[in-house]
Amino acid sequence: MNTYIPRLMRVIFSLLIHPTIGAADVPANGKLSLTLIPRFESVQQTGRQSASALTLGTNLGYTHAVNEQFSFSVEVEDTRAADEDSYNPAGLNPRSTNRAVVADPTGAEINQAWVSYQDDIFAAKIGRQALVLNNARFIGNVGWRQNMQTFDAIQATATSAPLKFTCAYLNQINRILGDDHPAGQWDSDYHLLNLDWKITEGLQLFVKTGCPWCAHATDVLNRAGHKYQEINVTNDSDAWDQMKTLSGQTKAPVLDWNGDVLADFGTEELVPFLKARGLAVPA
Repeated sequence: MNTYIPRLMRVIFSLLIHPTIGAADVPANGKLSLTLIPRFESVQQTGRQSASALTLGTNLGYTHAVNEQFSFSVEVEDTRAADEDSYNPAGLNPRSTNRAVVADPTGAEINQAWVSYQDDIFAAKIGRQALVLNNARFIGNVGWRQNMQTFDAIQATATSAPLKFTCAYLNQINRILGDDHPAGQWDSDYHLLNLDWKITEGLQLFVKTGCPWCAHATDVLNRAGHKYQEINVTNDSDAWDQMKTLSGQTKAPVLDWNGDVLADFGTEELVPFLKARGLAVPA
């Protein structure tokens, strides 16, 4: 039995007892985030032994707003299994190759590391990042797996409602199989162009219970007079999956304006987002 999970839970419990630990070291314009994602999958596959994978995904990240336009973010992703021999992580464990495949390999890696710029119309991001276009049918983050798919890329967008134009260059695809798998990273030379035209208007706000940034977001939207759909993902797995697919991550709040997504944000990011799209802001 892997001892990672109980050790991690002791750390989390100690932080709950002493919630100010490390808080003084986080700048006012920075955000430290910790997300725990327990997951269980059972698979039966003809010709192989059945598999049962109980895993815990941990995402630890820090995002810093340098000023109103520039910000950077670093996120580490880690996956651990209660029993690594109970499933086949795509051939990475030689002791379980006779079992059915569950593509949640254990290990830690840099999930995202990017620098971004945003003004009222133009936005750009360079580095390792999640990239989700439209409904993630062709370009997405495979958000239901523990190890998120990300891209080493340069992305630029220009928005003038109701149009949004996205172009990106993908240098490397970091797949769900992880860095240790022979097919875990694909070199690429892809150029993406996407034009999005919204013919209807609507706001969806994904929130979590007890999230102070979510409360700030609802306050801004209410004071600006917006009508929006508030979706609490705390106890709703379908809503959680929808938020993760839309935003490429698991932190709240997430604002979706007809497919134009602002994820894991504070008030200082929300107001420029609304302004750039011609939406009302509080007086």
